[in-house]
Parts: sequence; C-alpha cells; structure tokens
Amino acid sequence: MGSKILYYLVIIPISKLPFGILYLISDILYLVLYKIIGYRTKVVSQNLRNSFPEKSASEIQKIESEFYAHCVIW
Repeated sequence: MGSKILYYLVIIPISKLPFGILYLISDILYLVLYKIIGYRTKVVSQNLRNSFPEKSASEIQKIESEFYAHCVIW
C-alpha cells in the first residue's frame, strides 16, 4: 500500500518534470547531502583511499566531490 502511494504521489510527478528542473533538484540535493549534511562522506572517502592508495589527499577530495555532484542518490 505504501509503495503505491509513494509511486503515485512522488515518482510519477517527478518523472513528468522537464530536465532543467530535474538538474536543479539534483544540484540542490548535492548541496544539502554533501556540503551541509555530509551524508556518508567518511565512508566514501575511506573507500576512495582504499581503492586509490597512490592518489594524494587533494585528488581524493576532488573525486569525492565529483562523485556527489554526479551520483546523487534519490
């Protein structure tokens, strides 16, 4: 029951929005999740350090920021 409500009240209206509005929502979510709340930044940073031990701290930070900017999770 709850999934149908979510589908009809959230998913369908969002799917009807033009791309410009979706990009704006994505940018806002990036700011809120990464810059303000810091959602899972320690986990992402640790995973990047484990995956790329040869990269410097500034390179890891750049990759982390780009990850959040392009992979906002709904």
